[in-house]
Amino acid sequence: HARAYTRYSVLHRDISAGNVIIRPQLRPISGRPGWNRVIWTGILTDWELAKVVPKDGTKQAAGQPE
Repeated sequence: HARAYTRYSVLHRDISAGNVIIRPQLRPISGRPGWNRVIWTGILTDWELAKVVPKDGTKQAAGQPE
């Protein structure tokens, strides 16, 4: 979510446990052949309520998603 906001000025607006997928990734450990570490990464889903935040500070009118 932070990356979506800082790079694209988009707020998700519906973060909940049901909208997050957490998955493991194996990464090799340098200097230890055959050894891996688990890195947990999250994916935020369900972006239909997301909204673009204007960078110029203007406010958008409230409304229902289209």
